[in-house]
Amino acid sequence: MVKSKSRPTTVKTRILSGYQQMVRIDSEIDSPLGPEEEKDLLDKIFEHMDGSDIIIFEDYDKGTITKNIIKRVFQRAKEKNIPTVVDPKRRNFHSYGGATIFKPNLKELVLGLKLDEKPKKIHDIIYATKKLKEVIDVDEIYLTLAEKGVIVKTSKEEIHVPAHIRTISDVSGAGDTVISIISLCKALGLTTEFSAHLANIGGGLVCEHVGVVPVSRTELLEEASKNGLEKYL
Repeated sequence: MVKSKSRPTTVKTRILSGYQQMVRIDSEIDSPLGPEEEKDLLDKIFEHMDGSDIIIFEDYDKGTITKNIIKRVFQRAKEKNIPTVVDPKRRNFHSYGGATIFKPNLKELVLGLKLDEKPKKIHDIIYATKKLKEVIDVDEIYLTLAEKGVIVKTSKEEIHVPAHIRTISDVSGAGDTVISIISLCKALGLTTEFSAHLANIGGGLVCEHVGVVPVSRTELLEEASKNGLEKYL
């Protein structure tokens, strides 16, 4: 960990009514890191890259991940043959060319491509995903679509995994769960189709709970077996 002398830890205060989040208040500084703190963070990242199986950029657009950090870490990851997985936000959206896996949601895709409106039909969303892959040079795109599931686009295949019907209590943490599972599957060398299905299940499970909660290994295994995911391995 790198401790900052000038920036507080972001604190998110969620206002709930029953089981539904009504509003969120963030206390934070989201300006880009200064040169000294950027260097300290890069040194710490490089220190931990030896022996790493995968690198995740969970970009919340809070200023900690700068364009220089992306560039330097990508260079080092390429030298060491370590896959990079990205959950992007708007500020650095187009800075992640060269990523192994790029995982925006539909809103981020619309903003990134500067579309006039959000595509609603699956074939239109798949077309937009193809356009995104032309704009940003990445190996694989996992586009999360909430109640419509996940679309995966690689150079060889397109996969649409529909969402499972669930009782949604709170969507907080769903994207983090999805990218964590995708990254784990990639590090283990599992198939793209299996990764998409398992991540889709995990993202749905976390939405059944109020607040940001981890999905247990037992819960994930039970759901994977129930849905016959063994056939995608």
